[in-house]
Amino acid sequence: MNQNILCPACHQLNAPQTRFCRLCSHDLILNNLGPRYFLTRLIKLREQGAIFEGRDEAGRVYLIKELLDRFRNANERAAALARFQAEVDMLRRLNHPQIPRFHASFDDQGRYYLVLDFIKGEALAELVAREGPLPEAQVLAWATQLCAVLAYLHDQELIYGAMQPTNVLLEAATGNLKLIDFSHATVFQPNVRVSQRGTRGYMPPEQYRGLTTKQSDIYALGATLHHLLSGRPPDPASFAFAPLRTLVPTIAPQSEALVARALELQQAQRFQSIGELRAALVAAQAARAQPAPPPAPVASAQPTPAPAPVAPLPAPISRPPPAPPPLHTPPSTKTFYVTVRVVSLLAVCMFAFLIAFPERFFTYNPPSPPLPRTATPLPGPDTRPIVMHTISYDLILSVDPTLLPYETLHERFELAFAARVRVDYACCDPPMFVQPVFTQGPIVFSAADEITLYIATLEATVPLRGENIPTPP
Repeated sequence: MNQNILCPACHQLNAPQTRFCRLCSHDLILNNLGPRYFLTRLIKLREQGAIFEGRDEAGRVYLIKELLDRFRNANERAAALARFQAEVDMLRRLNHPQIPRFHASFDDQGRYYLVLDFIKGEALAELVAREGPLPEAQVLAWATQLCAVLAYLHDQELIYGAMQPTNVLLEAATGNLKLIDFSHATVFQPNVRVSQRGTRGYMPPEQYRGLTTKQSDIYALGATLHHLLSGRPPDPASFAFAPLRTLVPTIAPQSEALVARALELQQAQRFQSIGELRAALVAAQAARAQPAPPPAPVASAQPTPAPAPVAPLPAPISRPPPAPPPLHTPPSTKTFYVTVRVVSLLAVCMFAFLIAFPERFFTYNPPSPPLPRTATPLPGPDTRPIVMHTISYDLILSVDPTLLPYETLHERFELAFAARVRVDYACCDPPMFVQPVFTQGPIVFSAADEITLYIATLEATVPLRGENIPTPP
């Protein structure tokens, strides 16, 4: 109750028990008709809303999600409000220990709010960014938990649509996983095309076409497991995933195989249900836990049987010894003359060779000194510290508004932000995938007949290696 209160309009901190903001005079109480809530900390700011930590009048802590009524036209406003209300209706009826509980929803002075359990913990994306590839046994155990909550959603014909390490929290108190952000969840309608929503790299091909199915959640879970086991986020520009054992050779073949099957591009080749994937996970865990077979016993040496007695040989018949051979046999005359001719011929050839090539026998060539050997040092481990660095850019993009949907405009800005980070901070090993938030815009900067310039401010907290991190303009 002694916490400072955050203004919903200007985000200025105010003293406890204050009714109106000291800076902009905005009402600090949310939902005056009750139950009443207060914002205490900004967690994430977006273009059309934000996520806060808040409390009620009794001091209980909640997560409060806000949607701002900042839309450029009536169609955009109606679509955003419909998605927000669908998320409210969905969370209101969900009851699972791995999903934050719904508490309230209301609108307050042009802002729409959703109140949920506040989960104290860390996102798996932060954990893998800090520690690199995570232990295989732990990841398989987490995957079993995620299968349980996805199976619960699929039994109610709901598709989560946003499985990725950013949306999975590791609760500090229990060590269990919690699934957050149901803004992309939809009711499964076979062969019905919906708007494309999700995160590039974790989305399967059919989700790009707006035909999300239950197998789409299986693909996203496979991409999440690949990220956790390898320490490498997926490439948002392709569907290619390197075999896990080429990145981390200690991973078991069963684990590599089940992740590869979950990431099949064709839905028919993936696991056909979360239950089938969970069975493969249980088998992979059992294979890892099974001890190595003991060595085969060595057969004991058998005693060697004693040889049978041999009958005595009959006494030899005595014969007179043969006459000894002569001590020296003189060579014949023909052999002697042939030998003399061969030796004479060889001597003449040798003498002629010495006269023709004297340098081959009488020139001294000292041996060349050996070349110095220099040891090539092996690269050691990168000991530079990892620093979570906040990066913000003002970006301008030129697009054809008649051909570019509003959601695709956001994705263009996100890709441009990630590319700029990789160039400006190349010395500090930035991650290949960066998920920024919009702190302002996109808004129209300049408009012509066919091309419109949009400007937006994006911000992200990125893990970088090094002590003297540059600050590009």
